[in-house]
Amino acid sequence: MKHTYSLAALTFLAAFGSQTVAQVIAPSTFTTSIQVRDEAAGTEFDDWADIPITLTDPLDNEGGSPLPFVDINTVQIANDQTSLYIRVTTHSSVISALGSGMYLAFDLDQDTGTGFDVFALGEIGSDLGYITDYPYQQATGTFNTGVEGVVDYGGAFIGLAVTYPYYETGPPVGTQIEWSIPLSLAIGPDGPGTPVFTSDTFDLMVWNDQGAGDVTEVITYTLATAPAVTGDYNGDGMVDAADYTVWRDSNGDIGADLPADGNGDMEVNGDDYTVWANNYGGPAPSSAVAVPEPAALLLVVAAVGFAFPRSMFNR
Repeated sequence: MKHTYSLAALTFLAAFGSQTVAQVIAPSTFTTSIQVRDEAAGTEFDDWADIPITLTDPLDNEGGSPLPFVDINTVQIANDQTSLYIRVTTHSSVISALGSGMYLAFDLDQDTGTGFDVFALGEIGSDLGYITDYPYQQATGTFNTGVEGVVDYGGAFIGLAVTYPYYETGPPVGTQIEWSIPLSLAIGPDGPGTPVFTSDTFDLMVWNDQGAGDVTEVITYTLATAPAVTGDYNGDGMVDAADYTVWRDSNGDIGADLPADGNGDMEVNGDDYTVWANNYGGPAPSSAVAVPEPAALLLVVAAVGFAFPRSMFNR
């Protein structure tokens, strides 16, 4: 369904016109722990405990009735290989209307001269906007060009992120909100569209137009890469059966930069199987994990491949 949003509340832009917004560099944080939705009630945001706070915004947008205006408090950012994760908390202990007026602004080319100028501050030129889970293209002087986001999920193109809380029985309300935004997001009237995250580094602002309005500092974020894990031959941050497959398929190869050359001797052989086996189950905590022998691995890989769709292995 086509979404349209009014910016009538932006008539208070003059109140922001003389202000400047600082810029912060967010720590690049790679995570495999963030889950958005389908978590036990009361635990939805527990998986953010180890993610550093990028910024804290002051209490500066009080008021509102019957629900308080959104007054941004903290912002956290992290990513894995497929998604960008953002969490925003508010100053209120009473639920606010998160489904109207809470925006993300992405300056993908880090050029304030192009894209939508939020509150006419001259601090960000947003090329991509989000309101809850809905992405849309922005341009100079244009809040929403009408061109929506598309993302390839096994050939099906949809223009959504995943958020919590979300539109279930109505617009989401709460005291905080989190996003999972696909790094494969593309913009276009039809799939496949034009990829959005073509650079590892971009600028971001969180803002809303409720009450007197609220903007965060401009955040510069660089996508983090998965930490090197010994025995992780496919680069997904885990040492598991998929890495055995990489070793098996390249066993006997000779040369530089071989993914399954675990000991760096420019040859894939039994020594590299030993590297994988000695680290099987990593980088999980120290609980013991049984390492299958090569013959057993063939059965495991075959069984898993039969039981689950291919996309399950790409997470």
